[in-house]
Amino acid sequence: MNTDEHSNHPAQQTKKAKQIISKKTLAFTFFGSLLLALLITWGFAGFDPEVLLFAYLFPYGCVVFISEGASPYFGYAIYIAIFLCAFIRRTKSFFVTWLVIYILILCLNISGCALLLNIDIH
Repeated sequence: MNTDEHSNHPAQQTKKAKQIISKKTLAFTFFGSLLLALLITWGFAGFDPEVLLFAYLFPYGCVVFISEGASPYFGYAIYIAIFLCAFIRRTKSFFVTWLVIYILILCLNISGCALLLNIDIH
């Protein structure tokens, strides 16, 4: 009976927390989440093909709540910073933390886009 597999030894817990996430998994997770958020926003717009022309403004949705005069480039800066942090430090615990933050920002962004499109999401 191998008790090492089932022990709660701190060294094993640290090893599990320091597991490296592959770049492929990271890219699929983060960019897939972004595409899903774009699809959800497009669904709130009734799948109107015209909305696809404004997909490049998607990051502007997260800055709507900050300031009316904010630049859409600020939204891009937020996403670029998150992607870079996730790609630089790919440990499992860091990945999960940044993924949660990223998903919360995507949800905020979807809500902001819905407000921009004057869509009642309730």
